[in-house]
Amino acid sequence: MGLGPEDRALAAYLLVEEALSYDELRQAIDEAEQSPKSLEQTLVLRGALDADTVEALAEQARSREAPSIRRVRPSSSVSVETPWSDGSPSELRDGDTLFDIPPLGREAPLWGGAAAEGTSDLEPTRPGARLPDMDEGSVELDAEGVDETDSSPPAVELSEPEYGAARFKIRRELGRGGMGRVVEAFDEAIGREVALKVLLPPQDAAHLAHRRFWTEVQATGQLEHPSIIPVHDVGRLPSGELFYVMKKLTGRTLADILRALRREDESTQDEFARVRLLTIFQQIAYAVAFAHSRGVVHRDIKPANIMVGRFGEAILIDWGLAKVLGVTEESPPAEEPSVEARSATETASGTITGTPQYMSPEATEGDPRLVSDRSDVYGLGVVLYEILTLEPAFEDRGFVPTVMQVREGNFVSPRSKRPELSIPEELDELCIAAMALRPEDRPSAKDLADDLGRILEGARERERRVRELQARLREGRAAADRWKVLKLQLQQAETEAKRLRKEVPPWAGLAEKQKIWGLEDRVSELKVEAVGAFEEAEAAFLRALGEVSDDREARNALASLYFSRFCEAERSRDADALRYFRRLVARYDDGAWEALLEGRGTIEVTSRGPKVEIEVAALQPVQRVLQPGEPISLGPTPTGPAELSPGSYLLTHRSASHPPGVVPILMGRTQSTKLVLQPRTQEEIGPGFVHVPEGAAIIGGDSVAHGSLDRQVVDVPEFAIARFPVTCDAYVSFLNGLAERDLERAKSHVPRARAHEGFYWHWSEERSCFELPETSPGGHKWTGDLPVNGISAEDALAYIEWTRETQGLDVRLPTEIEWEKAARGVDGRFFPWGDEFDPNFCKMKDSRAAPYPEPEPVGAFPIDCSVYGARDMAGGIRELCWGQVDGETRPVMRGGCWHDTGLFCRVAFRHVTQMDFVNTGLGFRLAKSVR
Repeated sequence: MGLGPEDRALAAYLLVEEALSYDELRQAIDEAEQSPKSLEQTLVLRGALDADTVEALAEQARSREAPSIRRVRPSSSVSVETPWSDGSPSELRDGDTLFDIPPLGREAPLWGGAAAEGTSDLEPTRPGARLPDMDEGSVELDAEGVDETDSSPPAVELSEPEYGAARFKIRRELGRGGMGRVVEAFDEAIGREVALKVLLPPQDAAHLAHRRFWTEVQATGQLEHPSIIPVHDVGRLPSGELFYVMKKLTGRTLADILRALRREDESTQDEFARVRLLTIFQQIAYAVAFAHSRGVVHRDIKPANIMVGRFGEAILIDWGLAKVLGVTEESPPAEEPSVEARSATETASGTITGTPQYMSPEATEGDPRLVSDRSDVYGLGVVLYEILTLEPAFEDRGFVPTVMQVREGNFVSPRSKRPELSIPEELDELCIAAMALRPEDRPSAKDLADDLGRILEGARERERRVRELQARLREGRAAADRWKVLKLQLQQAETEAKRLRKEVPPWAGLAEKQKIWGLEDRVSELKVEAVGAFEEAEAAFLRALGEVSDDREARNALASLYFSRFCEAERSRDADALRYFRRLVARYDDGAWEALLEGRGTIEVTSRGPKVEIEVAALQPVQRVLQPGEPISLGPTPTGPAELSPGSYLLTHRSASHPPGVVPILMGRTQSTKLVLQPRTQEEIGPGFVHVPEGAAIIGGDSVAHGSLDRQVVDVPEFAIARFPVTCDAYVSFLNGLAERDLERAKSHVPRARAHEGFYWHWSEERSCFELPETSPGGHKWTGDLPVNGISAEDALAYIEWTRETQGLDVRLPTEIEWEKAARGVDGRFFPWGDEFDPNFCKMKDSRAAPYPEPEPVGAFPIDCSVYGARDMAGGIRELCWGQVDGETRPVMRGGCWHDTGLFCRVAFRHVTQMDFVNTGLGFRLAKSVR
C-alpha cells in the first residue's frame, strides 16, 4: 500500500534519532507497506515501542517538517521552497520524502547538502565579469586531488572581459533546473552558437545556490577533457543574472537512448549496439578518471547526465554537485533547511545530495566526508548495469525504500536479471566490482575504463563475428526459402510431365512429344537447382557457426533445414536418409527440436456397439518384414489418452460377440488421434473376406512404381475384400454354371492368351463341362488352387453377375483405392509386408530356381500378406480394379504376377487397360461393401 508522508517523516526521524535499530525499522516499514495500518500502529503492534513513545516521536517528527517544503521534481525528487518562491507549497505524492537519511551510528545534521568553503567572495563585481585561470593564490590540486596550499581557496579577483555580456545574443531557452536555466546564444565576437547556463535569482553571494554555481564553474573550468563540457566564459547578463558560457551540445542523453532500446526502437537498436554503448561508457569513465586526477568528484553520474552526440561524442554534463577533494563543505544556513534528491532522469540543483537510484551507499548517509572518487565509480557501475540490462539496478520506489536498497546492495547481477541478453561473464564481473558495497573494494575509474577496453577488444571481434554471422544467416535463409520454392516447382513440373506422358501415346509424333521433353528437361534443371539451393543454405549456416560456434539462431536454422529433409525422408519412407537427418537435427538441437524428433502423440479409442478390449503393438522390421512387437493393453473402450511415439502400429480389438479385428495406425508427430471402432460379425464380413475398417490411408507417392498415383491421403469407407484372388476351381464352376444356360457365352469367357483366340481350357462333350488342361501351352500344369488368369474385365464382370445371382452375394470388383489400401494399410509402405523386397517374399519370376517361371497356388507365400490378412497382393497374379481415369471409370491392373520383376510387385504399381484386354498374368479378386 506504501507509506504516507507522515509515515515517511516518522521513519526518517527515527533513523536520525537512532530510536530504533536499522533492521527493526526496516521490518516495520515493510510490514506497514503491505497492510492498511500506519507505521505508528505497526510499531506498537510489533512491540518495538510503546504507544506513548511512538506518539511523542511522531509529534517531534511533524514539528521538524518545515511547512515551506514543497515537491518540485517527479518520482523521488524533493526540494526546498526558495525565498523567491510564491510561498504556496505543492502537494507531495507517494514516493516523495521530506528528509534525507543520515548515517546510522554517528551524529549527522538532519538537513543535508553543503557548498564549498571559501566561495562567498567569488561573485563578479560587475556585469560581464569572468573567472580567470587559477593563479598562485588559487587552489592547486595535485594528481591525487590533495590541496597542497591551503584548506580553502582565497577570493579571486575578476576583471572586465573585453566584450562583456553584450557579445552574446540570447535565443531560446533549452532547459531549466532548480538552480539555473540553459539558453541558446550566439557569440557575435567569434561567430558560433553557444549555450549559457544562467543562475536563477537571487544573486546574493551568501546564498547556497550562488556558491554552488561558482563551484560548478571552477570544477568544470579546470577539467579540460574531450568528454567534459568546456567553459568558455563567465559573467553577468545586463539583467543581472550570473552566467557561464559553454559549448552547445547536440544529440541525445544516454537515458533517452536506453528508453528507446527498452521500447525496441529499430533505428536506435541499429545505431546503438552493445559495443557502441560500451565505447560511450568507456569515454565517460576516462573523463571521470581525469576529473579524479584533478581532485574533482562529480557525485551525480547517471544516464541523464551523459550526452551522446551525432558524431561519436560522449560528454558528462551537470557538474553542479561536484566536490573538490580536500575542500571542506559547509552545511546550509539553519534558516534554509533542505534535502533535495534528484530524479533519475532530470537534473536539479540547489542543496542536492544526488539521485537515489545512482547514489553510492556511502553517499546516502549524508556525510560529505564519506564521499570519494570511489563514489563516482559506483555511479559508473550503476550506469554500466543499465547499459547491459536496459533496466536500472534499483527500482525507484520512493526515496526511503530506494535508499534502503542501495545501502543493502540489494540488486541482482546483470546476467541473472537478463539471461536472454547473453551478457558476457567478464562484463558482469566488472559491473559487480564497480558496485561493491565497500568503496575500497571498487576499482578506480581509470582501472574500470582500462579493464573495459580490454573487454571491448574482444567484444569488437565478437561483434565483427556477429555481423558476419548475421550476414551468413540472411544468406542461408534466402537459400533455404529458394530451396522450398524450387521443391514446390519441381513437384508441379513432375506432376505435369506425368500427366502429359499419360495423355500422349508412345506412337505419337515428335512434335507432340516436344512439350513432354521440355517438361522433363525442366524437371532435371529444377532438381539440380534445388540441390544447389539446399547446399548453399547448409554452407551459409555452417559458416555462420564458424563465426560464433554456440550461436543458437544459427544452430536452430541448421536444425530446421535438416528437419525439413528428415520429414521428406519420413514421407518417402527412406530409412537411411531418415537416420542420417535425424542425427543431424539432434547434433544442432539446443532443446527446441527434441520434442518434435521424439514426436509423441496420443490416441483415444471408442467403439460403436459392444465394449471391446484394446491392444496396440508397434510394427518394427524383423528380417525386413514389419511385425508387431509386444502388445500394450489400453483396456476396454472407451480408453483414456495413451502416448505413442511416431510410427506404424497394429491395434487389435476383441469381444465375446465378435471375431478379433485389426486396425493399422500411422501415428504422426505430436498427433492426437481419436479412433472410433465398428466391430463386425463374421456374417457381416462374409466367408473368405477380410475386413478393412474406414479411415484415412496414404495412396500413391511411390516414385519407383510404374504408373503410381500422386501421393495423397484419402478417407476410404469401410469395405471387405477377398482373402485370395479368384481360383481356377471357382472360375470353372462359374463357366459350367453359365454353360447350362448359354454354352457359347460361357466359351467366350474361357481363359485365353488373347482377346478372341488362344483359349486354354476346352469343353468336354463327353462330360458336358469345362475341364482344366493337364498343361498350358507354356508347359505349366493347371490345378484348381491356382489363381485364374488369362481373363479380361468383361470376364470378371460376368463372373460377378453369376455369383450375385447364384449365391446372393453383393460382390464387385474393388476400386483401385480400396485395393491399394487393402494391400499396403495406412502407412504408405511399398509392399504388403513393409518397405524391403526379396524374391522369397512373394511369387514373381525369381522366386524359384527354375528355367521358366510358373504360377503357384494361392497362399503359397505367407509373407505376402497385408495387415488386414489379404494374401498374394504383391505377386502371384495381377488383379483387375476399377479406376477413375480422366473422369471415366476404366479397368486398371494392380499387383505383380509370377513372371514379373520386383518393380511390378510394388503395390502402388498400376496400369490402365481396356475392357477386353487379356493377359496370361491377369486375374482378379472380389470386394464387397459392409453394411
